[in-house]
Amino acid sequence: RDADHRPVEIEDRLLRQHRRHLRSEATDTWGLLYDAFSYPALDQLINHVGRYRWRTRGKMSFPLTIRMPYGGGVRAPELHDDSPETYYVHTPGVKVAIPSSPADAKGLLAAAIRDPDPVVVLEPKLHYRTAKEDVPDGEHVVPLGQSRLARVGADVTIVAYGAMVHVALAAADALGEDTSCEVLDLRSLKPLDEDGLLASVAKTGRVVVVQEAPRVCGFAAEVAAVLAEKAIFDLHGPVIRVTAAAWQRGRLGLAAVALLVVACLIWVGTFTAIVAGYHDADGFVDCREQCSSVQYLAAVGFLAPPLLISLSALGMIVAVGRRWRLRRREMHENHA
Repeated sequence: RDADHRPVEIEDRLLRQHRRHLRSEATDTWGLLYDAFSYPALDQLINHVGRYRWRTRGKMSFPLTIRMPYGGGVRAPELHDDSPETYYVHTPGVKVAIPSSPADAKGLLAAAIRDPDPVVVLEPKLHYRTAKEDVPDGEHVVPLGQSRLARVGADVTIVAYGAMVHVALAAADALGEDTSCEVLDLRSLKPLDEDGLLASVAKTGRVVVVQEAPRVCGFAAEVAAVLAEKAIFDLHGPVIRVTAAAWQRGRLGLAAVALLVVACLIWVGTFTAIVAGYHDADGFVDCREQCSSVQYLAAVGFLAPPLLISLSALGMIVAVGRRWRLRRREMHENHA
């Protein structure tokens, strides 16, 4: 109720508070260290921040900027080298920007702060100590949804963002005059500059999309889908994705090695326990006193390791087969 004890809707009260907040020209900017530390905040970001404009039927915006380091290449431990950009791109109402240079880091962050909607700015932590260039003085704003041609070419377009832009430029330089590569820096994943992407692909006809994140359901797949829907007649070949491998490929071989180690430990422990079963403080005892228990222990201890070793060998064979198929697919894509 208000001062006159009349009922006041909660939404109206929130609207008045929000208008006062906007009149004060205040924009919240939050920093998270590191990328994986943001996962506990996904509930608030997905269920509340991203839905605020829709929840108020367009009456209220949510000018919030969240910046965080992301990516690998710095030999960081667990929870310090993730690439979670697709989580936020998939969230309705949230925009995502990823700079690839110090100048873009300043310009995109300025644009994100000025944007009326929540924006997640992912900063490649590898660039904190490796990327160096002159940054424009004063006000410098890079509009969201505007890509950048990092290199002009005619034979193939390499689409990248974040730290992978420099990897793409290095690959283009390594090819030299044999292949004229055009490198397109997306800058912002949502909104995506489809016009710039389609214009570059229409010129070259071949596309390679590079991302640091794992292959499955990565943003490279979204770029490939856009090209398949809107540039299918401009393409001279399939869209090639260069990505990180899925983590499961490495875990199977590690699990096989772990099973082998466990089997060896069981054998050693069983032998030690059997010897201890026949021996006491005064010397060896009669086998008939502990025959049943020792036989049971021997049966379990000597039969379990062969089973574990068989599973370990099977896991290693499957892991090698997966690696071989992955290598063949990479060779086929490189040939294409």
